[in-house]
Amino acid sequence: MTESFRLEKLAGWGVTAAAGFLAGATYAGIKGEHAAFKLDLGLLYSEVPADSAGTFTTSRIPGQPVKVSRARVGRPVRAVIVNSGCANVATGEEGLHNALEMTQLAAR
Repeated sequence: MTESFRLEKLAGWGVTAAAGFLAGATYAGIKGEHAAFKLDLGLLYSEVPADSAGTFTTSRIPGQPVKVSRARVGRPVRAVIVNSGCANVATGEEGLHNALEMTQLAAR
């Protein structure tokens, strides 16, 4: 993954249609070598704290990022970070640590 992550406003559609929202995506290697250079990490950023809501899996075995998100939903947020290609299920304490670290890095 590159050190820079450019956020931008998309031309009047999608997740940045509302004023004050920016989005970006990058290749982080999450999907593995078979998906080389496909976007697999995204960030939605709000210029001001925004109300949050969420819809989550009904699986009895949710990944640690789902647990972190469930605990934070309903509070004001500035960003949402998502990955693609990795369910993060059955990762235990290491997965929880990684999910929390991912949110801390996104907050920078």
